[in-house]
Amino acid sequence: MGQTPLRKKRDLLPYALVTPALAITIAIIFLPMFQTITYSFSQYILYKPQEKGFIGFENYKA
Repeated sequence: MGQTPLRKKRDLLPYALVTPALAITIAIIFLPMFQTITYSFSQYILYKPQEKGFIGFENYKA
């Protein structure tokens, strides 16, 4: 037999409460990480930000 509608809502409540916090946490962690990876493959000069260009692995050469 199926669950009552009230029981289904009560079972979903913890997930509904945790989802926004989890989404914010993921955004705080992963967005800066992806931005850092993007900057690491770019030629970025702080005093000339409009002259940013993709240089690939040049920043990683020894």
